[in-house]
Amino acid sequence: MHIPDGLEKVAETLGVEKNESLSMGLMPDYAAPAVENAYSSTLIAGVTGVFLVLGAALVLGKSMEKHTEQ
Repeated sequence: MHIPDGLEKVAETLGVEKNESLSMGLMPDYAAPAVENAYSSTLIAGVTGVFLVLGAALVLGKSMEKHTEQ
């Protein structure tokens, strides 16, 4: 059973149709496709997302630091 999040609920209320995306992404619907347990799947997707964003911020911060030192 899929429970819609806030944006999906508003789209349903307004009658906005859902279009198919060009790519499914790494973890569609905030779930790890290889894991069958819904809770574990969402947890893994969330933790992975946090580390990806943290890593991207770290890389961006280091590159900005190098440019300000010059």
